Amino acid sequence: MIIEDKPGTYLLYANGECALVVIGILFALQVNYWNEDKNRDALEISILEELKENLLRDIQDFQININYYEKSVRSGRIIIEALMKRLP
Repeated sequence: MIIEDKPGTYLLYANGECALVVIGILFALQVNYWNEDKNRDALEISILEELKENLLRDIQDFQININYYEKSVRSGRIIIEALMKRLP
């Protein structure tokens, strides 16, 4: 086009090409952001599921400890009662 002495047409074509390149780059960046968000969401879900499992295990552990200490308290009361009444 430059050889044919049509610089206005060439500039219009060049600007169109630049615009297409910029639009392509912006689209690629947007797709990349979407993928990062998707990966971040998947990681967040994984962490939350692991946290839930750990909390459920902690609840079970606490329940075992509570049962143990309740038995200890009952045993202590029996011993105190036996000592107070001077039972053998």
